[in-house]
Amino acid sequence: MIVLNVADYLLTVRALDRGAIEVNPLMAALFDIDPTLAGAIKVLLGIGVVLVIWQMRRYRRILQVSLIALAGLSVVFAYQLALVTGT
Repeated sequence: MIVLNVADYLLTVRALDRGAIEVNPLMAALFDIDPTLAGAIKVLLGIGVVLVIWQMRRYRRILQVSLIALAGLSVVFAYQLALVTGT
């Protein structure tokens, strides 16, 4: 999940350089302040989520939710990859 977060950030930076618009209002505000700050917060939040999931891994529901979140991040990653590469 952390790797997908980093990839999402890098692809977002590339897409923004090509004229795309960040649709997440929080991330858009952070990118306006400083792209490095946006990346740091994104990665730190991702690490925090992974740590919470790890602490609660014994509960079946948290594992189900984490798999759904992973699938969602994978879809976002694939979309951004297609957007940036033009395919």
